[in-house]
Amino acid sequence: MSQAAKTEVKGISRILVLIGGILLIVFGLFTVLGGSFDSRYLGVSLSGSIFGIAIGVIALYGHTRIGEVVWAVILAVLGYFAGGLGGLLVLLGSLIALIMHFV
Repeated sequence: MSQAAKTEVKGISRILVLIGGILLIVFGLFTVLGGSFDSRYLGVSLSGSIFGIAIGVIALYGHTRIGEVVWAVILAVLGYFAGGLGGLLVLLGSLIALIMHFV
């Protein structure tokens, strides 16, 4: 595979991680501010949404460094644990970048 094609595919994976990070932050903020403040679910809701927001911030920082193997692995694991649409995009983008590194 040529270097230009690898660069283009890594750019696509960078965009996927960026969009996934933005979605994680937005959905986390919707959960925190969206009226899910029932006393039974308050702890679970806030801890999950804060976790999603934190992973979104890490993904926003890590999308610039997705070409490095360490960051691709870190973002793949975090995307798996985040779940949802944002986590899936982070996982997919980081796996594509990881594959492009070794091909």
